[in-house]
Amino acid sequence: MMRSLKDRGVAATAFLILLVDISSCQKVIPSSPPGGNLVDPTPGARASTQSWKLSYSPGTEMTFSLDSDGSYAVETTLDDQAFRGELSREDLASLDDLDTLCSEAAKDHSIAALTRGGHETYCSDRLTSKLRALSDKYIPRPFPNPCTGASEALAKLHDEVKRCSHDQDCSWIAPGYLPIDEQELKKGRTPESDDCGWIRPLVVANAFETVASQRNLVLARAAAEDICHGSSTGGAGGRPGCWRKADEITTIGLPACVHGSCQIIQGGFHQ
Repeated sequence: MMRSLKDRGVAATAFLILLVDISSCQKVIPSSPPGGNLVDPTPGARASTQSWKLSYSPGTEMTFSLDSDGSYAVETTLDDQAFRGELSREDLASLDDLDTLCSEAAKDHSIAALTRGGHETYCSDRLTSKLRALSDKYIPRPFPNPCTGASEALAKLHDEVKRCSHDQDCSWIAPGYLPIDEQELKKGRTPESDDCGWIRPLVVANAFETVASQRNLVLARAAAEDICHGSSTGGAGGRPGCWRKADEITTIGLPACVHGSCQIIQGGFHQ
């Protein structure tokens, strides 16, 4: 009986040590970014303490929506076409008075609505004028067109290879869809610069998934370039609100897994 109790005590102690070891190992693998704010690879500011969404109808068959993170989408109801992009910091900051410009009172005549916390209010003519100016600036003309369709198809492929579980999954991506490690970055290799055209580069992504999908990505990119280079909306200077040069991105941020997608957070590879 005494030996049985002693054996049980040894087993219980070993079990507790095992639990401590497992707990320590689990802390080594971060499940979320190591602090810092998101750095969008576009000039749209993506820091907001309370999320919201604005919807505006510039035409009977079109919707222009803006999110508090600085992203926008234009969609058509006729043929289910869509295009996504990002506002500049200045344009996002101009939407700082939503509480005074949106209310239930404007419901009967408003063509713009604000959704926040699951509650929808309607916006005054003053805000509608702002949204009209933003839609004129950011919606491609004409829309839809073959170039925006090809660009959006490529962007969806980019979203697929951005999926991640841990920060270690994410890497800077060079032209040609090849990951860049820290040593290569220090030697001057950088992600692709954004030329403000309608084809947006893949700057950060899941390194393994990008390599596995490299052939499909390269072919889709080539197809989009063929279409856009022959389009009046394609080419450099076509897309408003694009980001800074690649060598500047790598000095202010680093890749991390944020809500299951590889993004850039503040921190920097070489501070």
